Amino acid sequence: MKLTKEILELAKTDNGGYTREQLACLGVVFVVGESWIGGVIGKQYDKKKLLKFVSLRYGAKPKVHKNPVLNKRVKKKHRKKKITKKNRGEYLDPRWREKRKFILERDEYKCKECGATECELHVHHLKYYGKYIWSVNDRDLITLCKKCHNNLHAK
Repeated sequence: MKLTKEILELAKTDNGGYTREQLACLGVVFVVGESWIGGVIGKQYDKKKLLKFVSLRYGAKPKVHKNPVLNKRVKKKHRKKKITKKNRGEYLDPRWREKRKFILERDEYKCKECGATECELHVHHLKYYGKYIWSVNDRDLITLCKKCHNNLHAK
């Protein structure tokens, strides 16, 4: 099966690029910009490899079905941390908002896991200690995109 521009578009991640795992499926090892694309468009690949290439966009192993409709992977629903009346006020507190803004600026409004910038960003606590969420040391807080944050909590 030939790799087309349409398949490449379909396989792009939410931040418009490709993961290392995806590139490995195509045999691309060293990447500078998008210069590698010219070498893979029109090239013949095994159908299973192309399905894996597209499905790795979501960060999971692909399931290959005989029915092509079932080959489209549906994103899993992530467990969300419940915000209670007790801790809701902490997230709205000006001290947390200020700390959150500082961490986002320190990390240059970029996900520390995947490098995404044009998405919803969360400040993740590596450790919880102290009475309030803003009392955590700055080195124990990192910026993550929503997808990476959900993946981290799903583990």
